[in-house]
Amino acid sequence: RVAIAPRARAESDRDGLDLGRGYWSRFIARLTGAVVAAPAFGLTAGVLWRALVPGDAADRLIGMAFVIVIATAAAWVAQLASLRPWRVCAALALAAAVMAVPVYLPMALRA
Repeated sequence: RVAIAPRARAESDRDGLDLGRGYWSRFIARLTGAVVAAPAFGLTAGVLWRALVPGDAADRLIGMAFVIVIATAAAWVAQLASLRPWRVCAALALAAAVMAVPVYLPMALRA
């Protein structure tokens, strides 16, 4: 075992909490991704599932609920484990927007 000298330990205790460069930017990116982008991704994946999968309305509704939970959880894992959270947040938001186009565009054109 390697012993830490008492002097080194005391010096490191005086340094306080070093958050590092860019900590708050990454924190805001992860917060934005977890609160906005990941749920948007999950919801649009679920709505896309319900719009495009054939079957009875009840089957599509149950499948949509399952897809929302799985897609949102996967997006949270990707967002919170990333080293570059702004890129993942942007990718999730872009994917949500792209998935929303085939669902909402026909409704917008009908109106």
